[in-house]
Amino acid sequence: MAVQTYSEVFEAINETYSPLAMAKLYELKAACERAGFTVSDPQDISADEYQWTLPVWFDSELTRGADVTISVEEERAHDGGEGFGLNFVLEVCDSDGMMIGSFQPYNYSRFVWVDARDADAVKERWGELDQVMPNVVVTALVGRRGQ
Repeated sequence: MAVQTYSEVFEAINETYSPLAMAKLYELKAACERAGFTVSDPQDISADEYQWTLPVWFDSELTRGADVTISVEEERAHDGGEGFGLNFVLEVCDSDGMMIGSFQPYNYSRFVWVDARDADAVKERWGELDQVMPNVVVTALVGRRGQ
């Protein structure tokens, strides 16, 4: 098997996990709608990193809200390392820039990065993020909506 370049590895990650990230955001969208939020469809906002976001609105005028974002974070971009490390991150950020919540498995530990070339390790790491329950995100949004 040919050795994959860094770009090829992360493009393959995107091909595999983009549909899963969008499905997770659609799951969150349904939970937010049940809680009375106005919610736009999830969007792929990938640029320098692979990212998908779900816009959630706190008011009917669509002037205050938050973004629920899933990202593939890369060791090279965030730690200046030379490896193929990645982690999945789920963040909820108010439109005013206030961080409402964040889930990044093993952040600030030596286990934060898994090797993107190891499909089983990446799948396991996705599984940890995928366990974030929609009601946890909705509870954080409900708390922020009232402020």
